[in-house]
Amino acid sequence: MMWYHLLHILLYAEPSLQHPSHIPLIENHALEIGCIMLSDLPNSVRSFSSQAIFYAAKHITGISRKIRLWNMLDDIETRLGFRTRDQVKKLKELVETNI
Repeated sequence: MMWYHLLHILLYAEPSLQHPSHIPLIENHALEIGCIMLSDLPNSVRSFSSQAIFYAAKHITGISRKIRLWNMLDDIETRLGFRTRDQVKKLKELVETNI
């Protein structure tokens, strides 16, 4: 299901927002990705989830939600060794430019 939600985010919002009316849909799909990642997933699934988390964090509203997703990316790097530091850095830069 995570890939279903990621696909919708990519279709509606990448490389640019298709229409402002899609913002609530994008937010919902980003929240769903976050909820899926909070569940008890095997490490093999977590290792392939960094792109979904990245786009969810990019499009979710609220700094606390963004930080929670950034922490998930950090956890993937810490526990599994998959490099996510660059993704977190890019997300933080996006937030700083929007403030």
